[in-house]
Amino acid sequence: MKLIAHRGGNIGKENTVEAMITAARMGADYVECDIRKTKDGELVIFHDPNLSRLAGRNLNVTDVTAGEMAALLEANGRTLLTFDCLCKEYRETTPILLHIKLMDPDEEFVARIAESGLPITAGVMSLPMLSLFAAKLPKERILAFMPKPEMAADFYAGGAGILRLWEDWLPRITPADLHASCPGAQVFIMAYDPSRDPEHKYDLPSMDGSIDTLNKCVSLGADGILLNDLAMALEWRKTAAR
Repeated sequence: MKLIAHRGGNIGKENTVEAMITAARMGADYVECDIRKTKDGELVIFHDPNLSRLAGRNLNVTDVTAGEMAALLEANGRTLLTFDCLCKEYRETTPILLHIKLMDPDEEFVARIAESGLPITAGVMSLPMLSLFAAKLPKERILAFMPKPEMAADFYAGGAGILRLWEDWLPRITPADLHASCPGAQVFIMAYDPSRDPEHKYDLPSMDGSIDTLNKCVSLGADGILLNDLAMALEWRKTAAR
């Protein structure tokens, strides 16, 4: 089962090139990061739609320029990673699972990602964006971050070769179900422990993963798991291989 380092796998600060490189060299099968667009059109590697959590300011990424965003993050001990910088600094062969937070179709954006030279698997959240990527990338390099499990067939038909389920969806739908209905597709699970997130905000610590999560996903036939605690998962893999 593939291990995907979510936001860099808890290796240093999230969504930094340093974390991604370290996770890749540790043995992650993919490193995951998020991409958004600022007010002035800069592509930035950043998870949240808002700067509240990491910069202490209630401002949306789409409402600030890249320069303003960088300054706000720096004041809080963080740096802004742009997509251009990622292209220059990431030289690992480990694929990047790029979680695309843009929902509306954007042909220029899609072309830039597909032609970047990076080993990118595009993680799409909308069918219109999927349609554009399906014309640029093979299905094996497109993952569906589908908003609900009932949309799996639509994303598969649209050209996604990897389907993502949340761990808390598993009582309703399993990897075996998708393997049967979507032949040839891989199924990745996003680790999620609702007991660590009573308000169901999908807070970052709830996605650390655990030995129980890893064992469950293997038993259900998952092809991969996204989780924060990469070090724990790599140790689990060593034990499982014995």
